Amino acid sequence: MKSFAALLLFFLSGFNGLFLEVLWMRQLRLLLGSTAQAVSLVLAAFFLGIALGNHWWGKRAGRSKNPLRIYAWLELAVGLLAVGLYGLSSIYETLFPHVLSLTETTGIPILFFKFVLGMAFLLPPCFFMGGTFPAMTQHLYAKRTDLGRGGALLYGMNTLGGACGAFCSGFLLLGWIGFRACYVVGVLLSLGIAAVGFALSLQTRTTSPDHNAENPFPTRTEGGPNPKVPPWGVIKALAFASGFATLALEVLWTRMFEQVLHNSVYTFSLILVAFLVSIGIGGGIASYLARIQIEPTRVLVAAGCVAGLTTGLTPFLFTEVTGGLGYLGESQGWWGYVGTISRTMALTVLIPGIAMGSFFPYLLKMAEPHTLSTGKTAGILTSINTVGGVLGSLAGAFFFLEVFGLWNGIRAVGSIYFWMALAAGVHLLPRNRAGTVVPVGGILLLLMVLNPAGLPVVKVSRDKEILEYWEGSAGTVAVVESPKTRSILVNNYYTLGGRLAKKYQETMSHIPLLAHPDPESVFYIGMGTGITAAGSMVHPVEKVTICEIIPEAVEASRQYFHEDVRGLFEDSRVEIVVEDGRLFLAASDRRYDVIIGDLFIPWKAGTGNLYSLENYRSGFRHLKEGGVYAQWIPLYQVSDFELGVIAETMLEVFPAVSVWRGDFFAEKSIVLLLGHKQATAFDPDRINARAEQLSEETVGFPLNDPKDFWMHYCGSMSRENSPFDEYPINRDDLPIIEYTAPITMRKERAGETEFIGGKEFLELMDWLRENSPWGEDPLLKNAGVKELGWIDEGYERHRSKIRGL
Repeated sequence: MKSFAALLLFFLSGFNGLFLEVLWMRQLRLLLGSTAQAVSLVLAAFFLGIALGNHWWGKRAGRSKNPLRIYAWLELAVGLLAVGLYGLSSIYETLFPHVLSLTETTGIPILFFKFVLGMAFLLPPCFFMGGTFPAMTQHLYAKRTDLGRGGALLYGMNTLGGACGAFCSGFLLLGWIGFRACYVVGVLLSLGIAAVGFALSLQTRTTSPDHNAENPFPTRTEGGPNPKVPPWGVIKALAFASGFATLALEVLWTRMFEQVLHNSVYTFSLILVAFLVSIGIGGGIASYLARIQIEPTRVLVAAGCVAGLTTGLTPFLFTEVTGGLGYLGESQGWWGYVGTISRTMALTVLIPGIAMGSFFPYLLKMAEPHTLSTGKTAGILTSINTVGGVLGSLAGAFFFLEVFGLWNGIRAVGSIYFWMALAAGVHLLPRNRAGTVVPVGGILLLLMVLNPAGLPVVKVSRDKEILEYWEGSAGTVAVVESPKTRSILVNNYYTLGGRLAKKYQETMSHIPLLAHPDPESVFYIGMGTGITAAGSMVHPVEKVTICEIIPEAVEASRQYFHEDVRGLFEDSRVEIVVEDGRLFLAASDRRYDVIIGDLFIPWKAGTGNLYSLENYRSGFRHLKEGGVYAQWIPLYQVSDFELGVIAETMLEVFPAVSVWRGDFFAEKSIVLLLGHKQATAFDPDRINARAEQLSEETVGFPLNDPKDFWMHYCGSMSRENSPFDEYPINRDDLPIIEYTAPITMRKERAGETEFIGGKEFLELMDWLRENSPWGEDPLLKNAGVKELGWIDEGYERHRSKIRGL
């Protein structure tokens, strides 16, 4: 009964470990940015802390007479440090921009600084968290002959608990109760686990390691070293290789699924959960096999070969199941979509995940002959395995993807498992040649037969041509050309813009720049093709700063949209920065006249942070007097609720928010919410003069004269006069957009709800006209009869288009 209680406690320990990890990773992404480099370095800092804890506490647990008490102290330390980190994060948020301003904003220095900060944040709790596995192993399985079956069982239980914790925090609770409440749950759970651990430790008799327990496979026999037992150095090398390959494969599989999913916080949570479940099941199987009287080396060879073969087959199976990288669940509702994702994951990665998940825990069985203390052995092997995992995750993102590409990267990792099997199999010679012949055959099979060169990397229709594509750490970026247009695709289904909508993309710069009386500096969050930012080149601006998070998108624009961007890459006024736009803005000491947020995909993971109260407050602080913050919104990707949340969030920061149409389409329009730092009335004379001058540079575009500018105006809102005052505010603590937009998107695909169409947009225009008449609009105080007439003409033109549906 006490053993069952301890196992359950360790399951909860795994649950809470991943529960807190998801929260910490989110916290640090907001602080350090969401670039692939920043996320990878933070993850590396987390695992390095775990590795140090594995090693340090494994030694001490092995010498302890009551390792369960050590376990309880470790959990208590995790809970207390978690409390401290919550308070420390606010200090980091205050100090980080000032420290960042002292160094370079891009390149190696800032990456090193982010890594150091991530280590300082995560190392203390992770150091103690890493000690829980060797401590519990020593408590439950002090006999070295129990290390294999018991350690593998604990490994599987803890990992399955982690899967449940990742699901609860990332998939469920963050969107329901918010970050702060989730954090309280994690802290209380950690403290509760510690309390139960202390209570159980009081009922536990002290134990001593049994160094002389009978071992069916001793390291030495009368004739010398036992050929059936690999040397301790080989076992440690296999532990490292297993961690390396497993985490590299997680990175590659995540990229693989990104090609066919809508890539929200939900889908990334499901990928992580599926990965952990397969690893946990593998641990359980390893525990079962460790109980059977079978030569351990044979099992290890078999596990490595199965993992290698099934991993090598993954690209072919995935391509077949998804219909050549077809978008999953095209017209399915929310839960149907979740079911489709889960089935696809089970069909493609469950078996290789189980095979590779059984490899490392079964090494604990192999280590029994070398064991003097089960806790120490478990700690050493898990620390080595975790260090391998750190390097594997970095190699997956920055080596395998960028050097080999996705499919060949998966094949390369599959070959690592065959090499691991071969390293174990040589110890069966000369008694059993199959232990070497099969792995060698598997390596040759991957090299000569299972060649994924013919598999699609980007899926396009027959009338489109892929001009070039890049597989980088931030995503798969492709330039695609059709008879009508040329565009940039990210991860198969996300368009960053194209030539077909060129005039409307430039308008996204013209409207906010004309609305400002004298714009000298402008900051863009997002670049895409660069066409939107190119609109600023015909304005009398002195400095243009463009932030793009995907480096390959910048290269795609440079090579294939050079003639469309008005000399953007050569103009001395322009600075292009590859960085998280929110982070760069928050950390910068610069101030701008105009800040422009591009059309972001609302349901994409991380995008919701750009619609948050904290980001708008940062924008407000970095605006000069009279400055404006332009937030463009694709109405064809949001419902009334998401639009209301974004608008109400902006109104919490800006004293006035004006509304502008980006086009006169009857459906699938874009809208501009323009936040004004001061509710200063427009200067029609200056606007008209600049618009006249601008028309000479923009012939053929929507803004050809002052009339075109004023016709795009819909009205203004304030905190006291808004149709959205009943809507909640999108905060970092409660990320409403990030968690509601993906569900709305799936419901719209299934016909269960609708995005904002022309009629809904007309209702907003009518409300603005009725509740903030143009003659009483404070922003139009200086507008004359001519300007007001143009605004009314724009309204009538758009209304007639919509009513003509």
